[in-house]
Amino acid sequence: MDRKQKKTIRLKITQLLDDHCRGCEFRSVYKSHDYCNQYCLIGKELTTCSTMLLDKPVVKKSAEENIGTMCSYRWTIEEEFYLINHASIFTINHLAKRLNRSYGAVHNKLCRLKKEKKVLFVKRKREVDAYGLPS
Repeated sequence: MDRKQKKTIRLKITQLLDDHCRGCEFRSVYKSHDYCNQYCLIGKELTTCSTMLLDKPVVKKSAEENIGTMCSYRWTIEEEFYLINHASIFTINHLAKRLNRSYGAVHNKLCRLKKEKKVLFVKRKREVDAYGLPS
């Protein structure tokens, strides 16, 4: 793509923002891009224009393709169920490895579940009894 084509795309993006997004109620709201990318037709148009400016198109991977790498998708009901039932048994590190998530993501999710009173106890570190077995 040459410079003129990129310039016309940038001008189109600017025009869309000026014409349609200036008075939008979601313009200054935190995380409004989620709404704009999913529901707003102008937001979808802006996304397609911006991906045209990139040399490589952005391709989102499905949940099945993310296996083996850290997850960046929403928590499933099964994952939440697993956390609720195993938070008092296993450490956060074990849960993170099992769910293929980062330590921070599991920790934050457990904090949210605690606030919702779905999880009562979280095992921080593995305790060992007199025989060296996990208790």
